Amino acid sequence: MGHGYAFQMHFRRSPSDTISTAMEPNRVRSSGLRKFWVLGVLLLWVQGGLGSWEPVAAEPLKLSDREARSVGARFEEPFDPDGDQPRRGMSRVYQASLSFDSKGHAVISVPGRVVEDLLKDSHPKAGSFSDFVWIIDPKTGEVASAHVSGILEQHAKIGFIDKAIDAKIDIQMSTRAAGGEGSVTKRFGRKIRPYCEAGSKVADCELIQPIPYDPATGKVLAVGALTASAAFVKVVTLAPLGRAEFSEGSAGAGDPESSSNAPSSPPS
Repeated sequence: MGHGYAFQMHFRRSPSDTISTAMEPNRVRSSGLRKFWVLGVLLLWVQGGLGSWEPVAAEPLKLSDREARSVGARFEEPFDPDGDQPRRGMSRVYQASLSFDSKGHAVISVPGRVVEDLLKDSHPKAGSFSDFVWIIDPKTGEVASAHVSGILEQHAKIGFIDKAIDAKIDIQMSTRAAGGEGSVTKRFGRKIRPYCEAGSKVADCELIQPIPYDPATGKVLAVGALTASAAFVKVVTLAPLGRAEFSEGSAGAGDPESSSNAPSSPPS
């Protein structure tokens, strides 16, 4: 995940640095120690790139507390649309809201603009996404539903024609049953791994077992399908964004750019 950085650091000598060590040995020694300390802090700050900075872990979301409030939410980065491998890292922390329905289920609502930010490499249509709503049983941690819908602006190859289309997508997940994906096929100029469930006839089906919400860690893994449709075309694949972490507090102002993953400034 990290990026290598090659850099040189040059310290300009001030008049105080030229003072004889025989006259002020303690002062020169402390000045040298300060330089090494600053260099060490900067090396830690850029090690692996700013995106790999790991903040102090947030407090996991307590679903036993039935007070409606703002909470934090982050998700596993979705698949790279131009590659074969998913991004395995987690996103920054976004602001979401927590409420409770008449059945006592926790309802976590993530703004649609956050989903658009998470799916930005897949060209979401601005303003088209609904809120990403998670319904969780606080007693068991089971996800009854995790649902979001919207529009992706895509290109499909039909014969020799490369046509721009609006693909309506609908994501529906839960922790009730396993789901997965089969071997890669190619449809309309794009690589597709079809969605599959236990007992389905999809070739080389690799099932993923869901994991209910864990109040000790705030982590959950919901599994389900993404259905994309446009005109006469319909494709069903494994849904992204099923791996999530919910925490107390929030990212701040609710802007997708807000992040608790941002690196702190080095000490002055």
